[in-house]
Amino acid sequence: MATIEGSEISGVSWVFHNVTKGFTMSTTDFGVTGLTCNHCVMTVSRAAALVPGVTGVSIDLVPNGQSTLHVESDGAVDATELDKAIDAAGYELVH
Repeated sequence: MATIEGSEISGVSWVFHNVTKGFTMSTTDFGVTGLTCNHCVMTVSRAAALVPGVTGVSIDLVPNGQSTLHVESDGAVDATELDKAIDAAGYELVH
């Protein structure tokens, strides 16, 4: 089951979660550049959520700077696949 929660308190706070029971979750943070607004956050969130193993995504937006992409997963996330997904959405993952 997937849920989407949204709030516009203090700019941006969008969270995507896949509800998964019985797994130990881990969170990995990545830098992302090129985001300027809520639309950008939604675009990157949707792209990241499609990467295999990703169970949740949230972003701390820094307009015109380096935002932080928080990726929850049930195992190791393939950084190459995540990079491809973010690039295809028009943004850059910072390594």
